[in-house]
Amino acid sequence: MIWVFVERVLRGTEKLPWIVERVKECVCRVVADIENVIEDCELKDALAHTSALHSLGVISMGTGFLITSRHVVTCFHVIEGASKIFAITPSGEKIRLKPVKVYEKYDLALLEPERAWCRGIDVTSMARPRIGDIVFTLGYPLLHQGVDPLLSVGFLSAVSNEDGIEKLTANISFNIGNSGGPLLNEDGLLLGVVEAKSIVKEPLIKIIDEVMKRPGVELVYGKIAIYGLEIELTLSLAIRTLIRWIEANTQSGIGKAISSKYVSELVRGLK
Repeated sequence: MIWVFVERVLRGTEKLPWIVERVKECVCRVVADIENVIEDCELKDALAHTSALHSLGVISMGTGFLITSRHVVTCFHVIEGASKIFAITPSGEKIRLKPVKVYEKYDLALLEPERAWCRGIDVTSMARPRIGDIVFTLGYPLLHQGVDPLLSVGFLSAVSNEDGIEKLTANISFNIGNSGGPLLNEDGLLLGVVEAKSIVKEPLIKIIDEVMKRPGVELVYGKIAIYGLEIELTLSLAIRTLIRWIEANTQSGIGKAISSKYVSELVRGLK
């Protein structure tokens, strides 16, 4: 019996709940206002209709995490083009975020919150990725309405090099909204940053853009009101919305993360 207990401890099955409890307060939902609609549509209303507003492309939703330098780390594609950015903490606080530094190449962004809500995750001691390690992430998938981040657990499946960038693959379902969340090992050490980018959407959007540039292709159907927002309904918008909706509601059994070593570069030189 004692060996079974030791084996379970070594596998992290006993200590994981304690690690999760310590880390989860550092994780936040990131709301990026792309079309400057938050003033017209209350943030609570935006959170209640995340799938529709994301599909329309007027807001972007993701995950971020506070680090000990009192900055928030997330993915660049979560906040790209945003006029306003907010963090929603596990306690329900709304905190304004200001971009400090972005690394588009690594799809990473560093933001400064108006105030820090906890101590933050220590990124000075990061873990070396090992295939087979138990890994987990905490985050806010698009359709999750709760204030506490959702836990996803799996194993590190591969470490690869993609266009000169180290990526980690885990057999965890990373969904839209998980982007920017921390990927940690069973000791709570940072391994990477979740990158839930679609491998289908971007090429399709480019094709649509090229087709819609041709004379006589685009159609305008008039204006519609959605959750208090007046939106011009066009053929290209309808197609884009459908693609984004499919992307947001498609499950995947594996996901990729950006190596934590690029987070070290991002925070280098900060006081």
